[in-house]
Amino acid sequence: MAIPAEGLGVIGIVAAWLAREAIPRIQRRRNGNSCKPGKASVCIKRGEKLVEHDTVIKHLCELSEKADKQYEISRKENREDHQKIFDKLDELK
Repeated sequence: MAIPAEGLGVIGIVAAWLAREAIPRIQRRRNGNSCKPGKASVCIKRGEKLVEHDTVIKHLCELSEKADKQYEISRKENREDHQKIFDKLDELK
C-alpha cells in the first residue's frame, strides 16, 4: 500500500526508503556467504521433497506401462478364447 509523499515529509520519505531498500541490502552484505541461494534449510527440504516426488512419478509411470502391457496381453487372450468359443459353436451348427 502506497503512502502519499505529501503527508510524510522528508524524514518520513528517507525512513520509508531505508526500510524498503537500504536495510535489506545492508543485511545481505553483512550476512555474506551464509545467504547464498539453495543453502537455506527450507530450500534443502524442498529439494528433498522434489526428489521424493520425482521417484514416485517414475514408479507410477513404470506401473502404468506394466498395466498397459498386461491389458494388451489380456485383451489378446480374451480374443483368442472368444474365437475358440465361436469355432466350437460353428461346429455344433
